[in-house]
Parts: sequence; structure tokens; C-alpha cells
Amino acid sequence: MTDRSARAGLPGLANRSAAIARLAGDAPALLWVALAAFAVAALYGSGFVGYDTMYSLIWGRELADGNIPNFETPHAPTPHPLAYILGAGLSVFGDSAPTLAEILVLFSYGLLLWAAFELGRTLFSWPVGLLFALILATRRFLVALVLESTVDVSYLALIVTAALVHARGRRGLPVLGILSVAGLLRPDAWLLAGAYWLFLWPRSTNKERARATALTASAPLLWAAFDLAGAGDPLHSLHGTQSLATELSRARGIGTAFDSLGRFTELIIGGKVMVVGLVGSAITVGLFFRRALLPLAGAGLALAAFFAIALADLPVLPRYAEAPAVALALGCAVAVFGWASLPHESRLLWPWIGASSVPLVLVCVSIVNDFEYTRQYSYPAERREVERDLRNLTPSATVGSAYVRCRGAISVPGYRVVPGAAFSLDVNPAKFRYQTDHAEGRLTVVAQTGLIWSLYRAYRRASFSPTPRLATCGGKRFMGRVFEVLMGGPGGPAPAAPDQFLCGRHRGYPGLRAGRGIIGERQLDHYRLSLLRQETGLARD
Repeated sequence: MTDRSARAGLPGLANRSAAIARLAGDAPALLWVALAAFAVAALYGSGFVGYDTMYSLIWGRELADGNIPNFETPHAPTPHPLAYILGAGLSVFGDSAPTLAEILVLFSYGLLLWAAFELGRTLFSWPVGLLFALILATRRFLVALVLESTVDVSYLALIVTAALVHARGRRGLPVLGILSVAGLLRPDAWLLAGAYWLFLWPRSTNKERARATALTASAPLLWAAFDLAGAGDPLHSLHGTQSLATELSRARGIGTAFDSLGRFTELIIGGKVMVVGLVGSAITVGLFFRRALLPLAGAGLALAAFFAIALADLPVLPRYAEAPAVALALGCAVAVFGWASLPHESRLLWPWIGASSVPLVLVCVSIVNDFEYTRQYSYPAERREVERDLRNLTPSATVGSAYVRCRGAISVPGYRVVPGAAFSLDVNPAKFRYQTDHAEGRLTVVAQTGLIWSLYRAYRRASFSPTPRLATCGGKRFMGRVFEVLMGGPGGPAPAAPDQFLCGRHRGYPGLRAGRGIIGERQLDHYRLSLLRQETGLARD
């Protein structure tokens, strides 16, 4: 598609726009996606497979073995059907499945960046697309999601790709198909698919309406069917998430949603980008109304889904504000480079070019700051070492045979240890018990330091009690750098935890700035792990 900035009369801009359009059109999309993924990996390094994704791999392995996944394990996350269906496919690669899951998320991020560039270029101009992609490539929140291998990255990639397909004129079933796939990752995509179905209805034949209806209904029906099979309740994801939110004391309610929306948006894209994005959105509505309809409709529906989640008594989390924040990032790019879409004779062209220097400086400062922060953000690499220590320790033949002798139960420091140990041992997560529920005759996974105990323990309303090193079974102890597995022999008390983390606040760490929400939690974990390096010699990647 010809870039709209070719209409601008600035010397050389039309020629550069045409050259970039040819380059983007001639190279296969998959090549650009792969290049973006490799660039992200080279810039930010490797991460780890997070809690939710590790559970998806476990459930996928159960599915591949012909068993119905058990979704009712204590503290189990919300099951996302597409995630564990992919986990079933990755299970054939055995212990390499987590690494492949990381690679898939990297490629999803590459798809998000490519689709963002193409969407900005298609609706406005190539400078808008380039800045839009660059903003998303440097947001510390989004990069953290990538390095933790979460499904949210794939979800965002799919909905931005759906917007791109619509913008390029391939409306109808292709867009609905992409939104239906996204609906197997996050239920807020159901609202997007339903609204698009209504948009298509008056423009479709009866045959097209039937196909569109089947596609729109497929994601919620499949989700309910999997919930019914795995938990006996077609609404298990709803009820389970509500129960877990109560157990972990997560904030809920429509009032919380209104109070949190601005803070979440700032957390996701940064304050400077948010402010410039609001200005750019207003400019887009005033000057490019028809082009603005698509991103504005998407942002409005995403906001509606955010508040609908709050009304459903589900936890109000930053992840549900990601789509509106991404739309604001596009508005930010328009505020800086929207002049490239103006015709040469426009009286606004040169004044806009001059005025855009202020938002350009603000956005560049934000990009540099976020990029430098993320490059120095060692928590994912350190957490990867912790997970590697656990996964290298638990799958040994001796530990596996001890598990059999230990009457099929394992004690762990806290629920966050469960998915990594369960995957390594190939054990159902329901077999694990927390050490507040310990007993003789169990295989016991012990954190050698209270730092790791508190890292893996539930943060909110969780207090530390020393882990008793009971005589268990097998008469042996296997030491890692971070964890140890006890199979007999008395021991002393576990080291005391240096902190308690309650409701997003920390104490006992001089000089550590208090943080709120997910970034505050990661800051505290980062500090714990820096102390852990001093205690154990834990190396960085």
C-alpha cells in the first residue's frame, strides 16, 4: 500500500516514503518479525518462563498424554486454552519446552513491533509507524512481559495484527479469525470480536453472517468446554480467578478500576508518552478523523473491557489496560510525526513541524531512559538462574526415586516453587504441599536462604515461618546453589527471611525506593536477588 506521507511536499520525503514502502512490501513479513525478535533477544538478553506459562506447559503435557488437565490445583492461574494447546505441542520436545516457549513469546513480540510499524505506516506515514514501533520496543513493562514469557505479549500482537489487516482492506472473516484466536488467550478479546461482528452484520450476506457468528462464538464456547472438562464448571476461569483474587487480596471493583487506569497506563507506556499520546489522540480526531476511527474504536472497546472486568468482580490488574495504552502510544507517534501525512499546501505543515520538537524531545528522553533501565534490569537473568538451579536439582534419578518412596508428596517453600519443580519432576502440581502443611515422610524442597523463600512465597498477607528440616525419607540431601532437596537426616531451622512484603510496601531495605504494583514487586525481588548473589555466588547470564 502506498504510504500516505508521499502526499507531503517536503523535499525528498516522498521519495524516501516510496522507497520504504517498497522495502516493507517486498520483504516477507516473517523476515521482519524474525529480525525484530532477534534484535530484542540481542538487546535485552534471555529471561525465564513465568508462573502462568509454566503451568500452561504442565497442562499441555497432561493434554498430550491423553489426560484432562487439572485446573483446580491450589493457587493455579487462570487457564488460557491456546496457551496449553501450544504447550501440548511443545511437550514433544521434553525439557526443551520452556526454552521454545520463550522463543515463541519473542516472535510474538517481533510480530507486535512489525504490526505496529505497518499499522502506523498504513494509517498515517512511515515516521509514525517507526516511532510507534520504537516506543513499544522500549517500554520497560512490555519488555518485562517478554522476558517472563507471558501470554499478554501474544495477545497484544494478535489484536494489533487484526487492526492492521482491517486497515489494509481485508475486512471480514480474516479479522474475526485473528480476534477469535486472541479470544483463546484473553477473554477481553471476546468484546472486540463481538463488536466487529456487529460492524460486519449489515454489510454481509446470510452465508457470511453464519460464518462470522460461528467464528465469534468459537472462542468463548471452546473456553467454556475446556473449563467444563478440566474443572467440571464451564465458568471455572471466572469463578477460579475471583476466588484467587480474594485469597491473594487483589484489588477489585469499579472504583478501583477508575482510580487505577491512569496509573496503569503510566506504568505501561510511561508518563511522557501518555501525556503526548493524549494530545496526539485529540489531534488525530480533529485532523484525521476517518483514519482515527479504527484505533479509537479499538481503544474504546478495550477500555470497555477493562471496566467490564472490574464489574465482574475480577482483579483489576495492569494487564487489562495494555490495549488502551498501546493505542495511546500510536497517538503519541501521531503528535510527533503526524505532519508527514498533511498535504504540501496545508497551512499547518510547517507550524506543526516546529511545534513537534517539544514532544519529540520528551519521547526521545522516555525511549532512552526506558531502554537504559531495561538493559540494566538484571532481575530476569537472575531469576532464570534460580529457576535453572531448581530444574537442574529436581529431575535427577535419585530425587525421582525418592519421590516415589516418599509416598507421592512433596513439601515446598511456597506456591511459586510448584510449577518449576512439577515440570522438572513430571509430577502433578496437586501433589505438592506447602511447608506450613509439612509431614514426616515427604520429599522436601528447601530454599537455602530466606531470600528465596520470600521470593517464592505469596507476597500479600504472607508472613515468614522458618522451614523445619524434618527427617524425611531416603537419608540423603542434594544441594544446589539456591535450593536443596532433603531426603532424610535432621537439620537446623531454615534461615530467617530478611523481610515481609505486605500490600505492595517493603520494610527493612534502606535506600530502596518504595514502589507500587508490579514494578514495586520486581524492584524488591531484584534487591533480594542482589543480596542472594553475595550469599551464594549466583552468577548473572
